[in-house]
Amino acid sequence: MPYNTIKELPVSIRKLPIGAQNIFLQVFNKSYDKNGEEIAFKIAWTAVKSKFKKVKDKWIAKGLGHELYTFTLENKEKLFVQKGKDGEFYLEGVLSTTTPDSLGYRFTTDTLQDFARQINKRGVSGSITHEEWERLKLKYSHLTEAKFISKALKERKGILKVVKAIYQKGKLWVKAIIDKRYLNRIKQFKTMSIEALVPKKYQQGRTYTGGTVLGLALDNNPVNKQARITKIE
Repeated sequence: MPYNTIKELPVSIRKLPIGAQNIFLQVFNKSYDKNGEEIAFKIAWTAVKSKFKKVKDKWIAKGLGHELYTFTLENKEKLFVQKGKDGEFYLEGVLSTTTPDSLGYRFTTDTLQDFARQINKRGVSGSITHEEWERLKLKYSHLTEAKFISKALKERKGILKVVKAIYQKGKLWVKAIIDKRYLNRIKQFKTMSIEALVPKKYQQGRTYTGGTVLGLALDNNPVNKQARITKIE
């Protein structure tokens, strides 16, 4: 029988992004009276697959090309935190470079320069893991690129706030204020990762010519061996 709300959908469908669930519900209900439950299900599922694709174990909207890039902060010891003259704690280091990472992927100079401009204009937040980033991708992957970016920037929360970025000689330098409540936790990490949306039109093989930087996270699964923390002040 037709579904009144997405809460009534089969469990397997409710695991999909909200946009995919809405597509399934609308198409199924429209087809049910004419075709019956089994065929309506197939038609609705085909409609979902025309708009969404499975990447690893998650479904995302086609065309957005969500990508996650991780970069090493090559510190010999644990992350060092220092108090600034204003009483805040700052972390400063290289977030990304134009050198290919261990998988052969790289950002162009223009891309990193644009990332620096984006950060200086509106800032980005940072967290301890990519869990929130993954949640946002699943929740809003059905939206247009512009709406996805707006939602992600508005809802992304964290313990780091990047307040300054500079591109210099192939490196994207960032400076972030650290939430004092998490100082001890931050010291447990040696690496940091960037979270960026790179649509397919900016993906030229393994070279990325554009995109939007949306956040960063501390983690211990680096890819780029040249990004590092070099100074904290």
